[in-house]
Amino acid sequence: MEDSRTNQKSLNPGVPIGVFVSWDNRTRVRSGYRILMGGSPWRMIRLDDRSAAFAREIHAAGRLGVSVASDWESKAARELMARGFVYPGVATASEKIDKSSPKSADYCVVIPVLDRAKQLAELLNLVRIHDGGVAEIIVVDDGSENAAEIAEVATAFGARLVRLPSNKGPGAARNAGAHIASKPFIAFLDSDCMPTAMWVEQLFHYFKDPTVGVVAPRIKTIAEDSSVLQQFEVSRSSLDMGCFPDHVKKGGRLSYVPSAALVVRREVMDCINFEESMRVGEDVDFMWRVSEAGWCVNYDPSVFVQHRSRAGLRSWFVRTFEYGTSAALLESRHPDSLAPARLSGWNVGILAGLVFDKKVGALMLAVIASGTLACRLRQLPRPIPTAIQIASYGLMADIEQVGRLLRREWWPVGLGILASVPKSKMGRRGVLIMFAPIIIDWRLENQRLDLCRYALMRCAQDLAYGSGVINSAVRAQVWRPLQPEVSYPTVITSRVISSVREFGHKLGSSKTFPKFSRFVSKRWASDASSSGYTP
Repeated sequence: MEDSRTNQKSLNPGVPIGVFVSWDNRTRVRSGYRILMGGSPWRMIRLDDRSAAFAREIHAAGRLGVSVASDWESKAARELMARGFVYPGVATASEKIDKSSPKSADYCVVIPVLDRAKQLAELLNLVRIHDGGVAEIIVVDDGSENAAEIAEVATAFGARLVRLPSNKGPGAARNAGAHIASKPFIAFLDSDCMPTAMWVEQLFHYFKDPTVGVVAPRIKTIAEDSSVLQQFEVSRSSLDMGCFPDHVKKGGRLSYVPSAALVVRREVMDCINFEESMRVGEDVDFMWRVSEAGWCVNYDPSVFVQHRSRAGLRSWFVRTFEYGTSAALLESRHPDSLAPARLSGWNVGILAGLVFDKKVGALMLAVIASGTLACRLRQLPRPIPTAIQIASYGLMADIEQVGRLLRREWWPVGLGILASVPKSKMGRRGVLIMFAPIIIDWRLENQRLDLCRYALMRCAQDLAYGSGVINSAVRAQVWRPLQPEVSYPTVITSRVISSVREFGHKLGSSKTFPKFSRFVSKRWASDASSSGYTP
């Protein structure tokens, strides 16, 4: 069933006529919109004159976007959208809700709950205020100890109650609710959410595109007091996917959205369910399988749902640790998808030169990398400045990844670097790589916290998640979530491969080197082909 749907969507010629497409503000343009840099994952593409004019029109329209008006624009918009340069969108909520959009009577709200009777009552009250008592609501009691209280609350607000005999987890609860839902769309809400008015209706315009299967709003944590945790969660909640609209796909710029608040097309749930054996990470697994089946998953931060923060630091730390423990199971279900960092071989060499005080070597590598890339871009109007800019973007992105790696999955190494600071220049340079991204984020986010407390909370968050990843990897003996990917430069890779092959050929009686040669050829060649901007 999934295969037939996938084939059907792959043959879809383009974006439906009348759908608005808006520009992604992270996209960089060159040569009069003939060169676009950005997308998800990052790439550089060249456009012909007609496509460049269309891209310019979309960019000039701003948040309003451009309505697709012809078959050619439909196909062009689909290509740009698939690569992450544009996204579906319109300017205001009033434009999102039109006569052709589904109404409250067309969707069902499914709420899984475990022991949160008071929060459930507050949530149901908000839902009823916003929908005027029209929407179908299904409350799934996932084995609560206060079952009678949950049932009383559900009945008071006219919700349909489904009780599971034992606690089976959020995935099983959502599946149970979706199974009996009779509407064409299902809105999933966790019981600790506080929805805003018309949040579902404001997402319905996405479903004018028949390939869209899931749309998620932004989830903002509300500060219920002035504690450090509450203030930190307002801007750095693990459920908040940021302020940029995006397409959700494995390996993309935004790889998942949390299931705390989602709108899902019923057809999707007919063939793809949440994995019931997963207590955490089931939303990531669900999004990836939906995307692999050919459906589009979209994220719209202009629509938001509020979420309560954890009650205390201990609860928050434990929950963040639990999120990390999903890594090994996700890697088993989706091989080679959870590398903690994806780095350029050039940038690894440059960083090593800077850390180990080999500045001349680092500079030479930077010049060679930029020069090699400029040769590949020689058909562009200004290849050298473009190559330097691309290489700089890549280096900064890899510095951020290495810093996050040393604070999360490799935090024991990061701790050792931190301990070496008083006696080692290399340690001080390593600490700069670890903490520079945090300082930049603090300045950009207009934090309510001072830098010291913000940095401590970021480190605690990374430590908790990284410890969960390490724990799951050790228990399952699955090491991929701890191994960063390094894309080696094509020229160096080809020479190493040829040298290994030649060495293996000379040692023809050996059984080891020919096998190693084949491994290097396959692994390194695939890394080189997916190296992005790497020359």
